[in-house]
Amino acid sequence: MIFGLKSDFAIEAYCDWIDDDKKYVFGRMCCWSNGKPLGDIDEADCMLDVTAVFFESLLKRLDQLENSVLNELSDSQLYKFIDCKIYEDDERSIDQVISDAETYYKYDFLTNGGESFDCSKSFILVDGNFCRILFNDDRSKENVFTRVSKTGFISAVSDFLLWYEAAKSK
Repeated sequence: MIFGLKSDFAIEAYCDWIDDDKKYVFGRMCCWSNGKPLGDIDEADCMLDVTAVFFESLLKRLDQLENSVLNELSDSQLYKFIDCKIYEDDERSIDQVISDAETYYKYDFLTNGGESFDCSKSFILVDGNFCRILFNDDRSKENVFTRVSKTGFISAVSDFLLWYEAAKSK
């Protein structure tokens, strides 16, 4: 199933219907941002619960992801800046690393968000009526910088979460 528009923002997800007493939902999924795939739709038997919990949390804090100073940066500068603040091992003190992680980790988007996203690193920022989604795929080594409508993003995530809840109750 595809929730949203691939040309804007969409989530593509399918259930694998594995018998599970705990009602976990397994399947395949990826996101589409301006027609560019984020995640591996061919990665089978992924636990979609991890990603669903992430999306639920993200919707609740989406308005906290607007930062006028960071939105002044180009996409490339922004990706490098957040990547460095969260993931780079550099000359910062441990206290500064902890402070930076606490400040900037909220911009992380689906990095470690489920097996489908194991080969990617991604960030999200809100810029007015848009979401800036910046990601790198380890397989292609390509940096992808996109801007999607905030309403399209919210709609796709909300529709995915409704589908996930229905799949969970089966």
